[in-house]
Amino acid sequence: KFSTGDGLKTIYCRFKGGNADPDEVFTASIIIDTTPPEVEMKINNGNKVTATTSVTITFNFSVPPSQMKVANTAAPASSAAWIAFADTVSWTLPTDDGDKEVFAVFRDGAGNEFGPISAKINLDTVAPTGNTISLLATEDPTSDVATFALVASLPIYLHFEVTDDTTYNAHYSITSATTTPPVSSTT
Repeated sequence: KFSTGDGLKTIYCRFKGGNADPDEVFTASIIIDTTPPEVEMKINNGNKVTATTSVTITFNFSVPPSQMKVANTAAPASSAAWIAFADTVSWTLPTDDGDKEVFAVFRDGAGNEFGPISAKINLDTVAPTGNTISLLATEDPTSDVATFALVASLPIYLHFEVTDDTTYNAHYSITSATTTPPVSSTT
């Protein structure tokens, strides 16, 4: 009988009778591994929203599994083929906007399985509408729009008016005065 727990297990044996040497000891060893791999999964570094169906799935682990199955909408079928484990996977979400969930199951070299686990992300391919950004002369949203004449008397104030309930952030950049907007500027 083996001792309890995972690890290297060794059996010792002696044979009697016939031409066997009763003092000779035979051994056989095996590594017992009953602990499945533990894995954490993120889509696009844990972002909550994506504007495209092409995403990156990353897996964090203490000991890497040897194989995995990944699937959209439900846990991978038991009949689905195992693929070699990779800690980063390019993945395509189903089309149509809305919440998406990706599932994965993992297996180590001993055949121990972990999962299914899943990660969620919202697919939002529709650009926000009705939002505005204004440069104003004061903190008051009803103040005058900052013109070139007013800009000379700093400070000026950047006001965001968000009317689209799907907008959760706005990106902006402030550069030196030019007549060309910065390339990296987005709303």
